[in-house]
Amino acid sequence: MLKYFATFLFIFSSSLFAQESFNRNFYLDGGIEIGNPSGEFRKNVPNLSGGLGFDILFHPTENILGYGAHIGFLQYGSVSDSRPWSNSIPDVTLDVERSNTMAHVQFLTRVMPFKKSFSPYLDLFAGFTSMTTTTEVRSEMHVGNNNDNKIASTENSSDWAFSYGGGVGFKFLLMNLEGESIDYMTGNITPTSNPLYFDFNYKYYLSREAKYLRPEDVVVDTQTGKVTMDFQKSRTDMLVFQIGVSMNF
Repeated sequence: MLKYFATFLFIFSSSLFAQESFNRNFYLDGGIEIGNPSGEFRKNVPNLSGGLGFDILFHPTENILGYGAHIGFLQYGSVSDSRPWSNSIPDVTLDVERSNTMAHVQFLTRVMPFKKSFSPYLDLFAGFTSMTTTTEVRSEMHVGNNNDNKIASTENSSDWAFSYGGGVGFKFLLMNLEGESIDYMTGNITPTSNPLYFDFNYKYYLSREAKYLRPEDVVVDTQTGKVTMDFQKSRTDMLVFQIGVSMNF
């Protein structure tokens, strides 16, 4: 599902760049996310999580409403250790890394009444939350042409749930980036000055129930090779802070 959404996002953004009439109505936000679990999800996952988030929005001319999408990735837990290749080859070790990730993919509506050096805004969104646990095996040295030294990986758990919510934030002008604007109908090139903003927002996600794993829910018996997984199931409500920059084209 993430693959199809990414394809839609690429086509959507490409269509905006392709038309001169959309100049300065397009916003691209990106930054670091910090997630704080809420409700019953907090009982199972009490720790903060970190990741990245991106917003892509189109504001029609002279309209306080913007339309677009948000996608964010948070890692809410991970474990790693070194293990021998096998009982017969104990002197060769491999790194085993297991990560627990949460992805938010939302269709977004933004209310931004002022498009000035200081611009507060309100977000409303709906989409889905994906919960995934993945285990990767890596060698200490590169293997062949594999530059990230990954040998194998498997998806231990994957589930998703409908989610929705709202948020508030603000943009603060940092500087203007000099550039050029092209009219693809005539070929004319016009100098432009595109604003770069500091962007801060927080969003509150309400979610239906999803099945997921925590780092401590996977127990591996290295002697017998038996793996035990204790799945959790709950709502995955989350308060997410995002700090980054925003570009206006």
